[in-house]
Amino acid sequence: MGILLKKRKAIEQTGNINKIAYVNLFIALSTASITTIWALYINSFVGSTVATGFVSGFLTLISFISFFAIIPLIEKSNKNKLVAISLSILIIFYIILSINKSFYIFLLIAVILTITQTIRLTTIGIIVKNKSQKGQLIQNEGLIYTFLNLGWVIGPLIGGYVAARFRLNSVFLIGAIFITIALLIFKSEKIKDGKIKKKTDNNIIKNFKDFFRNKERIVAYFINGGSLSWWILIYLFVPIHIVNSGLGAKFVGYFLFAVALPLILTEYKLAKLTSKYGFKKMFRIGISITIVFTIIAFFLTNIYLILLSLIFAAFGMAILEPTAESYFLEILKENEISRFYGPFYTTHDLNQFVIKIISSLILLTLPFKFLFLFFSLMLFIMLILTMKMKEVTETDN
Repeated sequence: MGILLKKRKAIEQTGNINKIAYVNLFIALSTASITTIWALYINSFVGSTVATGFVSGFLTLISFISFFAIIPLIEKSNKNKLVAISLSILIIFYIILSINKSFYIFLLIAVILTITQTIRLTTIGIIVKNKSQKGQLIQNEGLIYTFLNLGWVIGPLIGGYVAARFRLNSVFLIGAIFITIALLIFKSEKIKDGKIKKKTDNNIIKNFKDFFRNKERIVAYFINGGSLSWWILIYLFVPIHIVNSGLGAKFVGYFLFAVALPLILTEYKLAKLTSKYGFKKMFRIGISITIVFTIIAFFLTNIYLILLSLIFAAFGMAILEPTAESYFLEILKENEISRFYGPFYTTHDLNQFVIKIISSLILLTLPFKFLFLFFSLMLFIMLILTMKMKEVTETDN
């Protein structure tokens, strides 16, 4: 009887993970569609690239603070209810934004949406961890990221088409539709995660200090944010280089589609290898692959060969994306997950802020190709940091 109950539980957990993957697919379709026009939408109010940057920076700050501020809420709340509420809030406010014409209403809603997104990201991540069987977390993360990347390939095409065919605000309606589908899938599966803590950690400053007091968490934090910041090169700077090389904006779409294919095709399979060989070894392989092909791009002059080299570099990122998050969850104690998983996400905000500034300063004085050297150097530093990683395979936990 015990074996049958375990088998039934395993089947239920697998079904839950599959459903969460579908939920994330539609969330990614929504987010990617809206991200396509987000900067343009802000600019339509403020009329300045600089002001748009300030608004975006302000929301990044809100996001950073929120990941620490929501810790008590995450700890004491039912996770599946938080996901359902956060998705419902997104639907309502996306619909409002589709008809909104006031900058101040937009700014208020943007703050609410930013906080809501931090809650949703944290709770879904915790659910994936809690619903994963022993030794299956990295494979489940690989599946989740495969569906996420599929959404990020298709989403910009949808957002761009709707914005061009109708108007910018219409994209928010499309985003609301995708989130509605995600909510229906989530509710239909009746995914449950009722793990709560009776004693919550309410002190934001203490949470911040305690998070960075542990060496293993610090290493995981910076390796994750530093290595995945390679995508800044791909999504922010390379499109500009493509246009400046005379290929046109349409070719940017082709490249961004192609560079995501290695992740969609291999992430799940590579995640299985991580379960077998361990996080540390796979981290090094992934970072090394990306470094090699990014350096090759520095020495090339033909734009087509440069882009091809970067597409091959993305195979390394296919290893890093699910591995980085899974490693952090594996080194956490069970009673630390609700407290520290959210703050872990701030690594993206912090690293992207710093790296964007450094990259912009490089472009003020040096040719574009030196960005390839900078990002290779950054990844090499992450490679050195892997020496400080704990030796972990999922079978150890």
